[in-house]
Amino acid sequence: MNISNNPPVEAQAATEVEKFRAKLSEFLTAALAWAEAGIEDEAQAEDAAKVLVGLRTIAKQIEEKRVELKDPHLAAGRAVDAAFKPSLESAEKAMKKLKAAQTTFLAAEKRKAQEAERVRIEAERAREEEAKKKAAEAEAKGDLLAAAEAEEKAAEAQRAQKAVDTGPKIRGGGTRALAVVKRFHADLVDVRAAVVHYVDHPDVADLVIRIANADCRAAKGEMPTIPGFKITEVEEVR
Repeated sequence: MNISNNPPVEAQAATEVEKFRAKLSEFLTAALAWAEAGIEDEAQAEDAAKVLVGLRTIAKQIEEKRVELKDPHLAAGRAVDAAFKPSLESAEKAMKKLKAAQTTFLAAEKRKAQEAERVRIEAERAREEEAKKKAAEAEAKGDLLAAAEAEEKAAEAQRAQKAVDTGPKIRGGGTRALAVVKRFHADLVDVRAAVVHYVDHPDVADLVIRIANADCRAAKGEMPTIPGFKITEVEEVR
């Protein structure tokens, strides 16, 4: 989307990148050459340092141009977000409140339906027992036809005891019916126990490494000691 009369941002970016290409290529070639050949004396170190300064300078210029081109679009995006945010937030809040009211109603209806289903199953169980009793009595009298009829009624009552879905549903204007469903939500109460539980999860390792390296960067002078880590000293030019 072009938010002004300027050329598309992709074209502007490509044009600006092209302006840096020749100078950047020059510094890249020199830097890679020094990196491959190695530095053997102070004069070479000074020459390499000039290349490093040049790379830093052009990288800074490239970054500044990138930000210059991108910021208006970010600002426009933030303006769009700000314009729509109140409406979206009000809709979300209203939906949350309405869902709470619906949940209260549906949960109560579900309890009623479950109780009715329990009563129905108990009645069918009683019907089964009564039919079995009559079947036994008929068989004892030698009335095989009556016994067979009673046994069929007992089997029918037994089949009827199978629980059915008693969850009430409400269909609004959409295609999906509203119903009470169970879900689980975790609230942290013991961070140590949680970390022990998730100790083998790869995300935990990544997080711990980030925290440890942040401590290393913050360390001044003495090498830090961090349980579970081997700390090595790395020298680099800044």
